[in-house]
Amino acid sequence: MSRFSGMWKIAQYLGKSGSYPAAWDLCQLIADAYTDDDAYGPEHPATLTARHNLARWTGQAGDAAPDAS
Repeated sequence: MSRFSGMWKIAQYLGKSGSYPAAWDLCQLIADAYTDDDAYGPEHPATLTARHNLARWTGQAGDAAPDAS
């Protein structure tokens, strides 16, 4: 996650301080940026790691099964 390491560190800080929705929002931005970047794309390991982190903060926020629609 080196490309967005600064943003990821902020997301970690937010999540660990209990601001799960803010951590989730930032992780969503990171995951979207990786997915939309031609150099990475949806199947790149960095994108999958970003999506994993997004899932983590989704669970921490108490929304283990968000609406997919």
